[in-house]
Amino acid sequence: MNLGTTDHLDPIPSFATAADSLGLRQKIASHYGGPSTRIPIQSHAGCGCKISGCELQDSLRAANYIALDREFDPEDSALRPINGHRILMTVDGNPAVSRIPYLAARIAVLHAFSDIYARGGIVRYALSSVMIGEETGRETLEQLLAGIRDTALEEGAEIVNGQTIRGQDVVLSISAIGEPRGPMVLSKRGSQAGDLLMISKPIGTGVALRAIALEAASEDEELAVLEAMCTTNRFAMESALSVAVTSCTDVTGFGIIGHLAELTAGLGATVRVDSIPLIAGVGGLYDEVGASSWMTQNVDYASRTHHLRFRDPSRKWIACDPQTSGPLLVTVPRSQKIFLEKAGFTTIGVIEPEPTLSFI
Repeated sequence: MNLGTTDHLDPIPSFATAADSLGLRQKIASHYGGPSTRIPIQSHAGCGCKISGCELQDSLRAANYIALDREFDPEDSALRPINGHRILMTVDGNPAVSRIPYLAARIAVLHAFSDIYARGGIVRYALSSVMIGEETGRETLEQLLAGIRDTALEEGAEIVNGQTIRGQDVVLSISAIGEPRGPMVLSKRGSQAGDLLMISKPIGTGVALRAIALEAASEDEELAVLEAMCTTNRFAMESALSVAVTSCTDVTGFGIIGHLAELTAGLGATVRVDSIPLIAGVGGLYDEVGASSWMTQNVDYASRTHHLRFRDPSRKWIACDPQTSGPLLVTVPRSQKIFLEKAGFTTIGVIEPEPTLSFI
């Protein structure tokens, strides 16, 4: 079905000009404190619901998606030629990660589009699938649809089709279709020993969402995680394309440790844990709610291809926390460091020649 319009709704603040963090924060706060309906947040919200990397890899191989004589291809979105054009395609979906329907929809769109941005692409079209609870009212559905539409348009894409169903929880799924922004297509393959490892925005959404679901987070802590998840990776992608990045991915359910393992096939990395930017208040929230099973699963996934070393096991969670609408993680020659730092990236480590991931 075509989703049509929701122009009869009350005006909703636009995020289109919210490239600065202050403007974005103000717009989020206007939704957070506005006359919106509320939806429940599950402890497994966002990427906390994903199948573990090990289980996924084994299942794909057993179902003959991966031939026994081929390596697992973990690229964030598929690149295929269609009638002479290079097309990028991906799909992603999660239980709602915000109690505010409009913001939950925005995050779902940005989370899915990030898979295209991680390849250096732009999104042209998208399709949505929205599941709402049996008791969810029409106003909530309208706000979800408006958030999906508005966010896609701000990112330069058009929602061309979709479906709506009822179930137990609010679950939002987005399929994105795009193309490379230019001749260069970013990939997880290409990093070299000596390259710097840089990240585009703070992490900690897994711990924060768990705390919100358990009602252990303050309003300021909830707003901080919403700001991180509502920040698009499109501008970070444009910065990455402007310099000689050697590889790129986005950090989602497998955490930094799992996605770094995919980024460094045959290589390794040394990561300074204290350099990893954290969402405000997340450290304290971890002390409140502790680790989830996802963190152990992400360690297991990374250990399939790399030796793992942790100087301080009590801070292992920072590397393993599953992210929703997480940052871009790139490798770049040292000569390009200053340019990405000016664009907001943070240096967190260096690529090593041996397949060991060391968190010091």
